Amino acid sequence: MSHRDGTLYRYGIALAALTIEGRREGGRPGSGTIHEQQDAMLEPAAVPPYIADPSDLAATQELMAEYGPVAAEEATARANRARDRDNVVQFCRWRQVARLVTLLEQPGAWGTIH
Repeated sequence: MSHRDGTLYRYGIALAALTIEGRREGGRPGSGTIHEQQDAMLEPAAVPPYIADPSDLAATQELMAEYGPVAAEEATARANRARDRDNVVQFCRWRQVARLVTLLEQPGAWGTIH
């Protein structure tokens, strides 16, 4: 986590927030399985998408063309399958694709408008 703007940094911050939330609710720190914490990270609003490779944009476009309004659910399912196979790279990739699909489906602009 050397770069403060990197995905790993944001992922670590979000997991820390989940741990703090667990303490507030009377649970022990880090309560819940890692899968429950990762499921929370799949929420599109939790973190904006980070696209590391242009092929992820192509995958997003293909999913949206093939699956239409359920493209985000398909990307999330692919992320879950990758997680179940302990493939963290593909899990992160498909999680980001799911976030991007959700963002692109929203009406209007998102983020800073110049």
